[in-house]
Amino acid sequence: MLWRVCVGCFSQRDLVSVLGTSLLCRLCSDELAELRCGAAQISLGGPPLIDITALYRYQGLIRRLIIRAKVGGDLPALRLLIALVQAHPTLPGLTSWSQALMPCASSLWGRVRGRIDIASQISKEQAHGPLQVLTAPLHLHWRWRKHALLGRHQRNRSEQDMPEWFKGLSLRLCSRTLAAAKVEALLLIDDVITSGDTMRRTAAAVHAADPWMFIRGLALAVS
Repeated sequence: MLWRVCVGCFSQRDLVSVLGTSLLCRLCSDELAELRCGAAQISLGGPPLIDITALYRYQGLIRRLIIRAKVGGDLPALRLLIALVQAHPTLPGLTSWSQALMPCASSLWGRVRGRIDIASQISKEQAHGPLQVLTAPLHLHWRWRKHALLGRHQRNRSEQDMPEWFKGLSLRLCSRTLAAAKVEALLLIDDVITSGDTMRRTAAAVHAADPWMFIRGLALAVS
């Protein structure tokens, strides 16, 4: 049957079912196992972030799947990435600790180009029972470009160019949202951590809106 192909490399040989949702050849399945980070926490955190946990290394098959899902809108690749997050052994501990999930805001340029927001998709799939999904502070959604692609001076300039009244309004709205949701422990979600800048800025904005919030980070992949 022509449609029975590996999600990773499109091979039709030595296929195995992965997580009950996707087919992978044995080579791709073995590669995913090698790219898994285990329970490793990475050193890109720091106050107000307690820590950041990365699930996979942003290399090889993981990198190709993320690019295909985000840029090409490849739904089989996206489904596999979501299933990999759900099946990772570190996820239950993080979700049981948190009371809400917050996907980090994607860049405006990416949304204009129609790229899939993988962090939002992961968050929606993890939301169940009392676990809520909250939106990142409004002013963070108006970043034109991904911060990892900018130099330090450009990042600071992008913050300075943000009107103070708009940033203040964004933080007040975020504070009201957090208070209404009665959240004290928040898990930030991002697809790829490069410099960690996006997650740190998101944590700083949440901390400014609610200084008593406990904040941790989860990334699908770290480069």
